[in-house]
Amino acid sequence: EDPAEYYYYFNASQRNVCYLAPERFYDQTRMRNDINNDTFSTSFGKLGTSAMDIFSLGCILAELFTEQPLFTLTQMLDYRTDGYDPMPIVNKIVDIDIRAMVASMIDRDPSKRHTAEQYLDEQTGKAFPSCFYTFLLPYVQKILKEFSPDFVVYKLHRDFSYIINSLLVENNNTNENSMEIDEEKSQESSQCLLILLSLALSCMRKLKHLHSRLLALELLRLMIPLVDDQIILDRILPYV
Repeated sequence: EDPAEYYYYFNASQRNVCYLAPERFYDQTRMRNDINNDTFSTSFGKLGTSAMDIFSLGCILAELFTEQPLFTLTQMLDYRTDGYDPMPIVNKIVDIDIRAMVASMIDRDPSKRHTAEQYLDEQTGKAFPSCFYTFLLPYVQKILKEFSPDFVVYKLHRDFSYIINSLLVENNNTNENSMEIDEEKSQESSQCLLILLSLALSCMRKLKHLHSRLLALELLRLMIPLVDDQIILDRILPYV
């Protein structure tokens, strides 16, 4: 609980946010007693669990979706003793599935936090589109096995028709009376495409060959009709 240790080890960015799990804070009086009783190593060994990582991840997700920090050091110390409630910030998350997931991830009781695998299973088709699991993950894993910016751009450009067909075939909802694409499923496809767009953009400035740069521009041209105008303004135009 020594603030000096927190600022030295965990506040390099000087943002004064604290996303350490509450159980990571070790009371100095208890520490001295454990050292004297030869039980310190057993107690201290618990200060590194997957539940702590889940808590920190939940804090990061909350900030991403609310654009404000969830905890400062003072608030975290109060949270340990039920003196601070982060839910007013968490409740600003619009998506109800993500809001519920974040609330679970930052539970004060580590035994009530789920594992990462459990969250992925629970949120299939909710916070995480189903195409993340059935198409996107295996495809991206295959690309990254031989990762180089030029190869990624080449692969995405070559497979673009396959990518679009895979997303649409999986997510389109049609019936005998209508061939219109279900809006919710179409949005899900766009979310998956956005991941691939981010992957392509991350490679743009690292391309070594002129041909790869031309392929990258052509890839962006193909993606533009399939994403929102705000995405074009915020993510694509800065690279063109």
